[in-house]
Amino acid sequence: MSRGALVFGVVLPLLLLWSGTLLALSFLPETIPAHFGPGGVDRLGSKYELLDLPVLATLAALLAFFKDPALRLAAALAVWIFAFAQGLVLALVFTHLGTAPRPPTPEEAELGERVVKGILVVGGLVTAGLGFALWKSPPPPNPYYGFRIRETLEDPEIWYPANRFAGAAMAAAGLAAAVAAFFLPGLYAAGVLALAVLLATLASYVYAKRLAKEKR
Repeated sequence: MSRGALVFGVVLPLLLLWSGTLLALSFLPETIPAHFGPGGVDRLGSKYELLDLPVLATLAALLAFFKDPALRLAAALAVWIFAFAQGLVLALVFTHLGTAPRPPTPEEAELGERVVKGILVVGGLVTAGLGFALWKSPPPPNPYYGFRIRETLEDPEIWYPANRFAGAAMAAAGLAAAVAAFFLPGLYAAGVLALAVLLATLASYVYAKRLAKEKR
């Protein structure tokens, strides 16, 4: 990632995120709509809860200090996603100021749970599909797609087996998450998806490092 791409991908969205949030805090009352459910506002909270996403984005931006192109790309994607999410949150907060919170009805709660589980099933299947494609036909070494760490990018003999392993691991993680979404509550299913992807990534990292060590 070049210096210009780094500025556009990480620095610019981070500045927009922080400046927009701080500007919004100067206009908002101390108590604002803090959570939105299927029926609208269901909790009020402090306006300073809006700092959560900028702080997380700043932590994600620290990945850009690493020279690995995969980590820099991950930093840029994360910061832009956090900035977009914060924009949606601020729009919801400003349009619902003064709205009294109310708990969701049983029907709304059930609908919300079904939507969350549906999103997790789709997310798991998409993850599994991308993993299967990577396992079946890994692309040539590139800085954009695949399991990209220094060892895989520098050596095609490590790139291909490591990416096949990573693809198989991601496919298994996605399928496990999709199945979990059918049987577990939405929050637990989301945890399964996050944990499965994390374990697949760690396993792929260890495998690639082992291949590199065996080749020395």
